[in-house]
Amino acid sequence: MQEALVRTLDGFHRLRDPRALEGWFFTVLTNLCIRSLRRRRVVAAFARLVGARGDTGRAASDLGPDHARLVTALDELPAMQKTAMVLRYGHDLGVDEIAAAMDVGAETVKTHLKRARARLRARLGVEDAER
Repeated sequence: MQEALVRTLDGFHRLRDPRALEGWFFTVLTNLCIRSLRRRRVVAAFARLVGARGDTGRAASDLGPDHARLVTALDELPAMQKTAMVLRYGHDLGVDEIAAAMDVGAETVKTHLKRARARLRARLGVEDAER
């Protein structure tokens, strides 16, 4: 809620019709909530990837040894693969956004993500590739 309020106030000067402030605020709030839920899904996916059990809505820092295994495995990825993974799963960016940020084509991003996931599965000993 606070972040939505700050973002709304920061962008108030760009609002064309001040009467639309309430609707715009709720749009910002909704988008932040959706992003938060997506991040939870990502954390849950990483938890499943490393074999964590229990509440899949936990924060990544609460995964304990499994989190450490994941961080170590991510650190061992080549730079382009690590960058693509962090932008995709850490910052919830789409392939086109990642391509623009990395100054490469979308197909290159897809290749980096595919290879990074394969390396992580191999490093973490995960058999099922498409969970």
